[in-house]
Amino acid sequence: MKKLLTGTLAVFLIAAAWYFLRDKTVPAPVTSSGNLNELLEGAPVNEINLTDTGSDTLFIPVGNIISPEIEAAEMLDSFSSTQAVYFKGRVIVMEFLTNNVAAYTPEGDFLQKIGGSELSQASSVTANSSRLYIYDYGNKVIHRYDEDLNYRQSIPFSAPYYTQGSLRMNDTHVAYQREDASGFRVGDSGLNELLTVAEIDQPGTPVAKFIPRIVPSGKHPGGFNNLLFSMNSRSDIVSAYPALPYLFVYRNFEQHRNLVLVSPAYEEVDNPDLTPFQPVMGEAVRISNLMDQLYLMENGDILIFSFGRLHHLQLRRNGDYVYSNSYKLVLGDTGQTVENISSIDGSQEHPGRFYIISSGKLLILKLP
Repeated sequence: MKKLLTGTLAVFLIAAAWYFLRDKTVPAPVTSSGNLNELLEGAPVNEINLTDTGSDTLFIPVGNIISPEIEAAEMLDSFSSTQAVYFKGRVIVMEFLTNNVAAYTPEGDFLQKIGGSELSQASSVTANSSRLYIYDYGNKVIHRYDEDLNYRQSIPFSAPYYTQGSLRMNDTHVAYQREDASGFRVGDSGLNELLTVAEIDQPGTPVAKFIPRIVPSGKHPGGFNNLLFSMNSRSDIVSAYPALPYLFVYRNFEQHRNLVLVSPAYEEVDNPDLTPFQPVMGEAVRISNLMDQLYLMENGDILIFSFGRLHHLQLRRNGDYVYSNSYKLVLGDTGQTVENISSIDGSQEHPGRFYIISSGKLLILKLP
């Protein structure tokens, strides 16, 4: 009997291992963009159903909902258009295209303003293990600050697109969307790739280029060519065209996985087809983004905020991605559901804790 039970258990474990580790790749979808089709065929495709099990509700306690304090000087009454990153035990909050950058404790207490006369129009803030970087679109430079938030150096750099989050750094590399390759540039720049990676000390010398334009310049809504992207300390990268249901994962600067997102909400979005057409002068062609933000965790997992839900995609040992869970975020002070966010960043010191900008407030979120 004991041998029978042992054998049955072994069979069960083998079957379970096969179920969870079996290849879950699917054929690449076919679109009306040749560049996008080539990209989708460049790596194994995992299909992710974002409605697998519904959503859990995460209440964000009142103490984890922070508004700017009056000590922040010129900071506005609310974080209206902002970005937040975690750096050396502080949360750094940047107000887009102003010189308002401030440091807070992880509990939301104001510490200090960052930057002086050197800072004009901050458009992106990022950090690695030892330095804080602010891209100043007004002066076309990257300002570098030390661990104590003292200004150290300004590096001339005119390449990044002005939108917030267009620049990411770790200890070895910088990733950025080039301004002359952004979707809103109508002229022919001769640049096909939207995302550039370079060594941190030579930001103007690319070591890799990813993510092609998917519609011709001036012959389609330019927003289709804009990006969301995130990079972790290993220089793994995840990127997306926010108006399309696809994620592209890179490892060692090679395309690793493509993720096709499935959601009933996406089917209701009436975006134009990707077949090139010449817009009529004076007529606006609108597109709707399917996702607000994405974040690549240190373990390779991915967070996506889409249509009012935070989705957690899990990286498995065989390299595939699978749906893990979805969360509806509810504010503990008002009971309102968080419908959109403008920024998300995590803390290596506190795994599972994330800092989110939403509805004019900084939210400290702890995933189960």
